[in-house]
Amino acid sequence: AAISDTSLSLETKERLLLELRQAIPPHWPAHRRILPLRVAEAAVAWMRGDRLAARDAYLQAVTMMQSSPGLRGKRGELLIELAGTEHVLGLLDDALKHVREAFALARGESNSLAMLPSLAGILIERGDLGDARKALVEAVALSRRAGWSRMGVIARRFVCLAGREGRIADAARLLGYLRRLNIRLDPLAQAAEAHMQSLGEAMTGAALAPNELARHVAEGALLDEAAVCELGLSKPVVANDGV
Repeated sequence: AAISDTSLSLETKERLLLELRQAIPPHWPAHRRILPLRVAEAAVAWMRGDRLAARDAYLQAVTMMQSSPGLRGKRGELLIELAGTEHVLGLLDDALKHVREAFALARGESNSLAMLPSLAGILIERGDLGDARKALVEAVALSRRAGWSRMGVIARRFVCLAGREGRIADAARLLGYLRRLNIRLDPLAQAAEAHMQSLGEAMTGAALAPNELARHVAEGALLDEAAVCELGLSKPVVANDGV
């Protein structure tokens, strides 16, 4: 668990990985020896920025967990990590498959709220904008019941959805709300979130003149959560699913 702590340095994680390799008894069954190593290796590779190695390690770990019902919850968590890695790598079909597997294992609204934005982000990049909207509608309902939990994560998807639907002014206003939250992202530890943020910034920056972008961003900074959700899910003026 310590190796998965995003506050630890790469050097510390590599040392912990070495200690884990030395500490696991060789007589343990293969799944007990290999599974924790694969999870730890994925966390270290992720922090190194080696997404392909992290993806391979996560994939091996979740595959090994299939035969262990007692690891159902942990497998769901790692499927989301795997899907996030694949999303950043552009392996969108694989990411979609794995996030849907995670949903099949999920229990409770908090788990669904954690997974729905991941699903929506992947769907947006695939161009499945209608399905992405459905996921975000559900995420908003859960967020509202949880005191507007995870609104930064949801807002990143709103920016990208609005941009892909041709609602550029809406995207810029939603970006203004997101900037007001001033959430600092670690591009290694939060790669999928940093990816979505960059995508939204790029879409709005490319489509609007600087003064126009600044005006819409300033407007969005004044919105509350209810208004952000209404704007994020407002009807698209231009259907642009093929972008």
